[in-house]
Amino acid sequence: MKRLLVLLLLAAPAARADVFDALAVGAAASDVVTTEAALSRGYVETRLQNRGARIGANALLTSGTLLAARELEKSGHRGWSKAVKIGLALGWGTCAALNVRTMQH
Repeated sequence: MKRLLVLLLLAAPAARADVFDALAVGAAASDVVTTEAALSRGYVETRLQNRGARIGANALLTSGTLLAARELEKSGHRGWSKAVKIGLALGWGTCAALNVRTMQH
């Protein structure tokens, strides 16, 4: 639970009060939780052995992408901004779903 809070705190500055931001951060957090669960049970392997590095990489990618989406929105590309956020949420959500599926088999 502590790791989830750290991820949310790291990604929060990039997120705004937008449903798509919340979806992206929530999906990223679900990936962290399911990855850690799968690793602890021995279902998956990772190149990043350090838990902090895994969480930091997730948070960095999430906040960087949300900042890029914000810049798109500022420059008048609201549609592309939403597309980037939806793509980010779908990417992290897919990773989380694959982790869950791996643990079920």
